[in-house]
Amino acid sequence: MALRQRIARSASAARWIVAIAFAVVFFGATLPSPLYPLYRSAFGFGGVTLTLVYAAYVVGNVAALLFFAQLSDQIGRRAATLPAIGVGILSTAAFLFANATVWLFVARALSGLATGLAAGALTAWIAELEPDGDRTAAAVRASAANFTGSGLAPLFAGTLAAVASQPLRLPYIIYLAMLAGLAVLVLLPPETVPARIDRMRDLSFR
Repeated sequence: MALRQRIARSASAARWIVAIAFAVVFFGATLPSPLYPLYRSAFGFGGVTLTLVYAAYVVGNVAALLFFAQLSDQIGRRAATLPAIGVGILSTAAFLFANATVWLFVARALSGLATGLAAGALTAWIAELEPDGDRTAAAVRASAANFTGSGLAPLFAGTLAAVASQPLRLPYIIYLAMLAGLAVLVLLPPETVPARIDRMRDLSFR
């Protein structure tokens, strides 16, 4: 509790925590990229199927934007971020236990849904924690976090794939631990938007 109070008093620390959350969520979006050749070898699918697996991410992402774009405005930034982390955990688990190509489609769609849910909530959260609500600074911070997470993930997974005995397991096990830690970390920054609804049936998906 004392740590949470100190972070609440430090806007800079809170902004950095939310930016880290942004990076970690988007880390999952590109984590599988260097592993697809291994999946192709294991499951025996071709280039067209691989293209469709990539496209599944877009399906999940668009679904999040269409149906949940206003979610964090209704239930709060943290309350919207936690389900995004939960969906990210489901996506990562689907990759971890995938034993057929269909699970790659499921995992990628869930990954797109997770980043779509998180992006709006975290960007707005950063902006509201910026001094005077500086949206330019918030956009720079969010973009930097996005590029950092998305850029480091393939390097991380590719390196593990080259040296680990379980290249289709270890990256996801580590990422699951990261997401579990993130679920705790996002409890620390102050909430900037009080919940505006009391019941699930009051949610608007438009």
